[in-house]
Amino acid sequence: MVIVAIWGFTSWPFPWNIGIGIAAPALVVLIWALFQSPRAVVNFDVFGRALIEIIVMFGASLALWHLGSWIGAVILAVISTVSGLVHGLRSMNR
Repeated sequence: MVIVAIWGFTSWPFPWNIGIGIAAPALVVLIWALFQSPRAVVNFDVFGRALIEIIVMFGASLALWHLGSWIGAVILAVISTVSGLVHGLRSMNR
């Protein structure tokens, strides 16, 4: 969420950076609350939850890449992929 906020505030010209800097992290929080939180409003199976997680983390990696930190973007993508796989495998074994 922090990466998306920094991207929103620094990557756009003045009138847009305020709105996007606030709206982009709010959208991430909304997606998490609707689909990923422990008391999610919309329940998916393990694969649906994994797909939502991949989309959100891919967006954060793209924002980091756009900020000029391609190494950080790759590290974030690898860590979130491994974390998602471990979490998905644990959820399937329950």
